Amino acid sequence: MSKKTDDDSQLFRESVSGVRRLPACDKTSIQREKLHGDRQYRQQKAQMQQPSLTTSLSIKDNVSAEDILAYCQTGLSKQQYQCLKNGQLTISAELDLHGYTVEQALLALESFFNHARENQFRCLRIIHGKGSEKALLKNTTLAFLQAQSTILAYHSAPARLGGTGATLILLKR
Repeated sequence: MSKKTDDDSQLFRESVSGVRRLPACDKTSIQREKLHGDRQYRQQKAQMQQPSLTTSLSIKDNVSAEDILAYCQTGLSKQQYQCLKNGQLTISAELDLHGYTVEQALLALESFFNHARENQFRCLRIIHGKGSEKALLKNTTLAFLQAQSTILAYHSAPARLGGTGATLILLKR
């Protein structure tokens, strides 16, 4: 062996010299969940994990990457809507959907909105990106937003907050 290797070995031995083997009784055993080979079981489990919204959601509008998303419920003041549109409201939470499939995005959106409602968040930002010609995530996000009853308004973000690749949402209190 070379001198460097001998020095390294000696240094290692010195650094672990005080280490002792743990007694056998301190070991923890982990029981793993049994894998079910039953096809029907796997299908039922997958259906239970799917949000109910994914089966009933349909894309009504087909927007392009550069289209502005905008909606304002009757009764919301013009001033509040302008604040949302200009990105002047404090964003309580955001969700970035880059890299998600449509199915993953729907699951994430549903979970995100449930979390926002539970925590009484008021203003949200969803970053869906502009996408390609079809703008799949943008269209999926739009369809999801249109199906929500707790939304007062939404608008594509100003350029500094993501432009048409992001949407700001104002929730009911």
